[in-house]
Amino acid sequence: MKNEVDSKEIVQKLLRGSANIDRMRKEIDQIVKINLHPIWCHMLDKFGEVKRVTSERSVLGTQWEITNSDQPGVLVMCHLLMHGCKNTVYVSNGSKNCSAVHVHLVHSGLPEFIKLLQTTFTNIPLDWRPLLDAADAFPE
Repeated sequence: MKNEVDSKEIVQKLLRGSANIDRMRKEIDQIVKINLHPIWCHMLDKFGEVKRVTSERSVLGTQWEITNSDQPGVLVMCHLLMHGCKNTVYVSNGSKNCSAVHVHLVHSGLPEFIKLLQTTFTNIPLDWRPLLDAADAFPE
């Protein structure tokens, strides 16, 4: 009986874990994509061109990078820095989607991405105003 209970619990946890990973991937893409156009516009205003901008290495070992894209616009990447190696674990154009192993690290690193935007582009919070105002429109 105990094995049956354990296996049912495992099934439920696997399903919740899978749903949570999907949600984290969606939230990563959503936060990055909300900011792609404003980043591009502010970068052109500030530098006259797209420049490579990187965050400091976070406590989690992640580093965010904003760089030129092959298409008009910018590319956002998240790297995992460990043991002297740099492993790209997320790319905004979809060429590198977060694996289940790395998605929690990248998701946990989203505040570092926002901090990079705030420090590099001081006017970007103005672009967030409508979303921040709407955040409390409906109580959870």
